[in-house]
Amino acid sequence: MNKLSQFFYRCSNLYLAISITLVWLFFLYFVFIDKALEFQVPNANVQSLGTAFGFDETKISDFLTSRSEEKIKYYIELLQIWDMIFALIYGITFMVWLSFLLKHHQSGLCRLNLFPLNQVFFDFMENIELSVICNQYLLDGTFSSGSAQRASIYCMIKWTCYAFTIGLIVIGLILFIFRIAGKKSLG
Repeated sequence: MNKLSQFFYRCSNLYLAISITLVWLFFLYFVFIDKALEFQVPNANVQSLGTAFGFDETKISDFLTSRSEEKIKYYIELLQIWDMIFALIYGITFMVWLSFLLKHHQSGLCRLNLFPLNQVFFDFMENIELSVICNQYLLDGTFSSGSAQRASIYCMIKWTCYAFTIGLIVIGLILFIFRIAGKKSLG
């Protein structure tokens, strides 16, 4: 992990950070949202499970019962393919930004630039559990409460990691601004 951290610190710059952010936004708006619309149901109580801070069995049941088999299969595809790609892209985006912003403080922060991998990992785990739930529901109309609890816990950890990552980026941005302002006052 140390080599990966150093790689990101070494290669990250403002141009790369902006470029990967544009890739992330392009994927979000021109691919991911279109794929997500395939399983949407007008006026459904629950439109998505992973966008809230956790969920319970009732929300899962409402989500599944309001959708046809075809819509649930689209959701499984989103979870297993498109949301996995999305997680990798946002994970890399956040790692590049953190590496760029914290580059001059890396000795004290070590591998903190890799923290977004935690969010990616728990997003993957949530997607796997939600896929298990959906496949079980398609098979026999039920789902495991254990899978529902795990999926919800993974979701909450994912969003907690996201909040921490955004906090790190804000701190990095403040440190970056102070460093630039300090250079200008000396120059």
